[in-house]
Amino acid sequence: MKKSHRDIWTALLCSAALAQPLAASAACTSVEGQVLLVPDTSCQVAAAYPDVHFVGAPGTCFAVTTRGDLKGKGYSGLSQEIIAGANGATTITPSVLLESGVVGLPTGGSRQLLTARTTLSTSKGNLRTADVIIASPDATTEQLLVTGGTNELAGTTGSVVVVGNSIGQWAAYSGTLCRP
Repeated sequence: MKKSHRDIWTALLCSAALAQPLAASAACTSVEGQVLLVPDTSCQVAAAYPDVHFVGAPGTCFAVTTRGDLKGKGYSGLSQEIIAGANGATTITPSVLLESGVVGLPTGGSRQLLTARTTLSTSKGNLRTADVIIASPDATTEQLLVTGGTNELAGTTGSVVVVGNSIGQWAAYSGTLCRP
């Protein structure tokens, strides 16, 4: 059954409203630091996410090093996720935005919409995230939504934003983590 625009937006707004009381009862702290990605030809992140389909092409999986409040090491990789438009049509990532009047990618389109999964081992435990990346020739921004944790980080929620291209160079991250 095809959903209307109103049904989709209503579901999104209800989800956001229900999430608010959960965050309010948790102890939240700000985090910041830097992150560096280097190619990982063996795509080790796939072992942490056996149910996720990774792109797997050269240059789409990475070893991750972080410094700052989330000092650790881990793995990340571009994933193929289903995305749905407001009209109910679906496609998968990676995708290209076709924005009117915006000049961008040499291959056409204005910006890339990418998804990834990341696992990070820290001294307090492991974090798992689902990531969305918006990339253009001049700017890259990534949002990492925390989906799970272990040890002292069990039950952690929150999000982290990376501003800038972190492949082969350090880029800044900042965000908020909430623990029950």
